[in-house]
Amino acid sequence: METGTKAFLAIQGGRLTSDLVKVLIARSRKIRIGPPESQEEASLTDGKAAISREPVITIKEETVATACVPCALGHFSTSAGMLNEAVRFKGDGMANNEISDRIAKVLEEQNTLERVDLTPEKILKTPDWERSIAEEALTQSRNLRHHLETVQTVEELEQIAADTAGYYQSLHREWWKLRLAKLPRGTSIPPPVTGEEVPAPPPTEVQPAAVIPTVPRPRKETDLEYLADSPEYLAQTIDSTGYRPQLESTFQEAIARIKGLK
Repeated sequence: METGTKAFLAIQGGRLTSDLVKVLIARSRKIRIGPPESQEEASLTDGKAAISREPVITIKEETVATACVPCALGHFSTSAGMLNEAVRFKGDGMANNEISDRIAKVLEEQNTLERVDLTPEKILKTPDWERSIAEEALTQSRNLRHHLETVQTVEELEQIAADTAGYYQSLHREWWKLRLAKLPRGTSIPPPVTGEEVPAPPPTEVQPAAVIPTVPRPRKETDLEYLADSPEYLAQTIDSTGYRPQLESTFQEAIARIKGLK
């Protein structure tokens, strides 16, 4: 290799080595490489450093127990009402669509209860006094579903409807008594205020969205026949107008407030 080439390579290698050493020294000292920063940039950097030195406080969120028993009450109430209405069409026989469609909807209600509201995870999150009620409701739901899957006669359907209505009543009574017994002393459900006694909301309180929609919502189509004096008519109207999610949310919030969870 020529002498001039060797000298050129030696000079370039020395420069690279020098630059590398500068970079390593700069990183070890955590200084900024490049033109010096202005006074404003320096103050901002110092402010960020001061903020980063502040201790970070982590707030652990408490797990709120899932109120799956009130959900079970809602499902059994719906199922009992549908079965009672199905019996009213017994004169047309078990092959009547009004009977078979209502049985299908009851099966849907109980499937939702078992696979969404009374899962093992949610049952474990309920209070101890409520857990046994939830487990019994799960067993009764399975029994109801199995009976409906094998029902053949009107007499069997009538018995299933009577048993479902009776269990719903006993389930509600048991849960209601235990719930009242578990309320702290001095806690009571506040009476509704009427007229001019309605308190004005605080200025900083965010007003909830109006329940009544400003745009008409699409109605859900159904093939079921609803009798004029049927309690199903009101439930179907609430469901078809889209108010059911708002009502369910309102009831759940009210239950949570009564239980002292909020």
